[in-house]
Amino acid sequence: MENKFLGIDGRITATNKKGYCSFCSRHQELGFFNVKTKSHSLDNFSSIAQYVCMDNNACNHSITHITMLKKFLLSTVK
Repeated sequence: MENKFLGIDGRITATNKKGYCSFCSRHQELGFFNVKTKSHSLDNFSSIAQYVCMDNNACNHSITHITMLKKFLLSTVK
């Protein structure tokens, strides 16, 4: 992002439900992707999450617009 690498660490939990992925907008089997973020103080955490495809390879190949992905990534580094 902006000529820099940005990585996040999160956990995906299967939901056993189908719906629309927040990143690629396909109707697929979804997982709940949760990322804990650290605030300015060391003991203050918050959580940001989205429903995303369980098949990450298919999702990556199906993304046509990065707007939602970029918005999610930027929200994790505030």
